[in-house]
Amino acid sequence: MNVQKLPTLLRTFWYVPIRQLLWRVFARIKLVYYRTPLYTLLLEQEDVPAEISLQPMLQWSGNEAMGKKIASKKQFEFVGRECSMKKGMCWLPEEMSPLWQFNLHYWEWLADLKAAKEKDTAQSLVEDWLMSCDQYHPIIWHPYPTSLRIVSALQHGKWLLKGASPSMVEAYWGSLQRQAKYLSDNLEWDLGGNHLIKNIKALIFAGICLPDRQTFFLEGQKMLLEQLHIQILPDGSHYERSPMYHVQVLMDLLDIQALLRKAKLNVPPQLVEVLDKMGEVLSFYRYPDGMLALFNDSACGDKILLDKVAKKARAPVKSPVELTGAGYVRCQRGPMTVMVDAGRVGPDAIPGHVHAQTLAFELCVDSCRLFSNSGTYAYQHPLRHTLRSTSAHNTVSVDDENSAEVWAVFRVGRRPRKVVREVMGKNAGDMFVQASHDGYRYKKIKHSRNLKLMADGLILKGEDVLESKSNKSHRVKAHFHLHPDVKCQLINEQEAKFTLP
Repeated sequence: MNVQKLPTLLRTFWYVPIRQLLWRVFARIKLVYYRTPLYTLLLEQEDVPAEISLQPMLQWSGNEAMGKKIASKKQFEFVGRECSMKKGMCWLPEEMSPLWQFNLHYWEWLADLKAAKEKDTAQSLVEDWLMSCDQYHPIIWHPYPTSLRIVSALQHGKWLLKGASPSMVEAYWGSLQRQAKYLSDNLEWDLGGNHLIKNIKALIFAGICLPDRQTFFLEGQKMLLEQLHIQILPDGSHYERSPMYHVQVLMDLLDIQALLRKAKLNVPPQLVEVLDKMGEVLSFYRYPDGMLALFNDSACGDKILLDKVAKKARAPVKSPVELTGAGYVRCQRGPMTVMVDAGRVGPDAIPGHVHAQTLAFELCVDSCRLFSNSGTYAYQHPLRHTLRSTSAHNTVSVDDENSAEVWAVFRVGRRPRKVVREVMGKNAGDMFVQASHDGYRYKKIKHSRNLKLMADGLILKGEDVLESKSNKSHRVKAHFHLHPDVKCQLINEQEAKFTLP
C-alpha cells in the first residue's frame, strides 16, 4: 500500500457503512470460490424449460444502423470505441477496457440486430457465446452484465430461437437458468445504487418469465420496494444525482411496471407514485434542446430515446424549479435556462459517479448551450480524473485543488459536509439563488455563490465570495467552460463576445 495514500483512503472509508464493507469482503471471498473447479462440480442440474412462461415487452427499440454494421462488418461500438471481429469473435478483446467488455456481454446488441432483421447473425453470436462463455468469468459473469444479459435474453428469446436447433434451444434456456441462480446469490449489496436496481429487475424478470422461479419474483419485489425508499428521494430524483443514471433507473422501473401489467400482476402503488415523480425530474434535467444536463457522471443522451421515456413516464412539459432532495435549482426566464448544483455531492455510501462540482452551473440560451460542464464518456480513460475535477466545471477552485476529494475511478474522500441554499422568486419576476459550501474547510475557506436571473431572461448576474479564516494567501480560479459550438472573441480584460450556432 502507498503510505502517502493512507490518509485519503481513511477519509474515503470513513463514510462507508460497516455493513457495506463486510459485503465487499464477502464478495471478494466468493470470487475465490467461483474460480475453483469446485463451483462447477457443485452446480445443480436443473430441468431445462422448453420455453418461457411469458415474453417480456421490448419497450426500447434497437439501432438498425448499428445492427447492420454488426452483421456486415462484424464491428461492435461501445463507449465511443469500435472493435472489429472480422478475424473471429473475441469475447474479451485485450485492447478494450473492462467497461467496453462489459457492454459486449450485456447482449443489448440483440435489439440492434432485431431492428436490422439480422436473426442469422444474432443466432450465430449467441451460439458462439454459449460455447465460449457459459461458465464463470469475473467480467463475463459479473452481476451487472449478467443482469442486463438475463433481461435481454428473455426479451429476445422467442424471436432468436425460432428455427434454431434443439441443442441451441436447450443450451440457451439452461444457461439462463444458471445465470439467474448465480445472480440471485450475488446481488451487488457491496455497491448498491443503480447496479442493485439492475440486479433486482433481472431477478423479477426471471421470476415471472422462467417456470418454477416465483421465489425470484417475490424476493425481487420485496427488495425493490425497499430500494425505492432508499434510492428515490422525496423529490423523485435518484440519490446518485446523475441525470443519466436517473434516466437509466427510470427506464428499469418502467420495464418492471410493463412486465407486471402484462403478467396481470398487481403494480405496487409505491412504484406508481415513484414513476410519476421521476417523470417530473426527467423534465427538470432536460434542457430546451431536449437532452440532459451534464452534472456528475452524465451524458447528453439520445433525444429520440429521451422523448420515448418521457412519454411512457408521462413527464410534464413544465418542470419543477427546485429538487429539494437532490439540491439542484433550475432558473428559467425568457430565452435563458440556468441550472445550479446547490446540494451535497451524493450518498455517502455510493459516491462513485460524483464530480467535484459543488455550486457549478450550466447556461442555455434558447436551445443552444452556452456554458457546459464536462459530463463523462468513459470510466477507464486517462482523462477520468480531469473530468471529475472542480476545474472541469463552471465553479470556483482554490489552489488548483478539488472541492471534493475525487480519486481513483470511483472514489471520493473529503467532501463538502454543509451545503446551504436559498431560492427566491420561484414563481415570477427576478429569480435569485444564494448558496454556499464548506468543501474547502480544511483550508478554512467558505465559498458562496449568488446568481440573479432577471425577469426578462436577458441578464444573468453572478458573484462569488470566498471567506477565509486564516492569514494564508490562496490562488482562486473561477472556471467558465464554453460549449464547443460557441465561438468566443475577447474584446478586453472584462468583456467577451459569444456567437451561438
